[in-house]
Amino acid sequence: MYFEQNGEDSGIYVAETFGSEESPEQNENPGRRNWLLVKNDTLFALGVALLELSNGQLLSDCQVKEDLNERGEEDKMTRFNTVSRLLSDLNNDEPSSISRFTCAVNWCFHPLLGAEGLTASGNDYDFSNNRFRKYFWQDVVIPLQENYEAVHSRVPKAAHR
Repeated sequence: MYFEQNGEDSGIYVAETFGSEESPEQNENPGRRNWLLVKNDTLFALGVALLELSNGQLLSDCQVKEDLNERGEEDKMTRFNTVSRLLSDLNNDEPSSISRFTCAVNWCFHPLLGAEGLTASGNDYDFSNNRFRKYFWQDVVIPLQENYEAVHSRVPKAAHR
């Protein structure tokens, strides 16, 4: 994924697609997905990657017994349970002032498209939607860039090599 900002025109480009783990229910009913849980597959994958970076391990390695179903097995909700728990842990790490990184990660899982209100449509959460791209840029890309710059401005130059 790379970003291009050229005056008022900004572009977000995905160089490759991210794999998605389809549930058996999705395979039986093509075109139907639960957009109440995942508003945008690419955005969800980015959120997972950011959580994995912040935890220093794969999402599957972060699973605990409470993330599994009542039989102690993985099911289609296990990944969501793990994400929800890790997101809660991330939010609780900085309760007084949520960091730019934390805000960006939260937005990946719970995108808000401003105060104008949302329609109950999955189309609101698509990168072809200019409004969605605007809020993605503003609420994910810029905070992550600012966080990166803040971290690297405090690191001695010799450490960058």
